[in-house]
Amino acid sequence: LLPVYRFDRKLENEPAARFANGMNLRSVHFDRQDLRLDTVWETTRPLERDFLLSAKLLDKDGVLVAQHDSQPQGNQRPTSAWELGDLIYSPHEMKALAPIAAGDYQVIVQVYTMDGDGFSNVATSQAAEFAVVGKVQIGAD
Repeated sequence: LLPVYRFDRKLENEPAARFANGMNLRSVHFDRQDLRLDTVWETTRPLERDFLLSAKLLDKDGVLVAQHDSQPQGNQRPTSAWELGDLIYSPHEMKALAPIAAGDYQVIVQVYTMDGDGFSNVATSQAAEFAVVGKVQIGAD
């Protein structure tokens, strides 16, 4: 199945998440079978540095069970090159850290930088460490 997105139209819905650096997560779609999170991003102001995106799957206890980190669009669209009004599609195929048991999970997204001092999270506009973008059941069809 090939996801299709219309980038010639401005999204009218409210962002799924807003981050303090001006990045907005405009839409998300999680494919629980493939552990794939498809995201569409925009910025409300120029970004002077490159940020990394992290898509994570947490179990009911908040334990990390799957993850994918990269610059947007598989390291092909660094945030420092984003223009106002651009919609940036970025897929994230999470890798399971162990076999995933049937149950309830949260899908979260983080934005962060990495430099000589280590990792530095960008807070959401509500000052949270990450944005919860979905709640899913896995293995219960």
